[in-house]
Amino acid sequence: MKKIFLAWVLFLSSASFSMEKIKVNNVWIKLLPSASKVTAAFGEIENHSKDKKTLVSVEGDFAETIEIHTHIKENGVMKMRKVKELEIPSHGKLVLEPGGDHIMIFGLKKPLKSQEKLKLTLRFKDNSEQIIWAKVLESAPQKPSKHHHHHH
Repeated sequence: MKKIFLAWVLFLSSASFSMEKIKVNNVWIKLLPSASKVTAAFGEIENHSKDKKTLVSVEGDFAETIEIHTHIKENGVMKMRKVKELEIPSHGKLVLEPGGDHIMIFGLKKPLKSQEKLKLTLRFKDNSEQIIWAKVLESAPQKPSKHHHHHH
């Protein structure tokens, strides 16, 4: 009996803690002219678990299709390629950035508005998923600097 009980405890603990193991920083969606139906999302996805995580898809209600893309050098030319999955190494991070791995968003249902937050669902190979909120920005968020004080 003990073995079954232990397996159950392990299962419960892994199920309840899997969410905190993925941490997302500064995810943003590029604001493009309103006629554009295509945009991209960037940011950092950190994996704090001991297992590697594999991102297999991204979903969002605000667009028709969302794909994971990477840049591959082919004959000296950088080309965008759709990929089935992106790995986030154990205790490592996946950086989504222009010119590197990123999330492509096609068929926007309505024009994006600056500073609005859009919900994306990240789905992983182990069937876990994580909801993240991405902010619509014209350019990459600056890392907060200590010199600026905003007066309200």
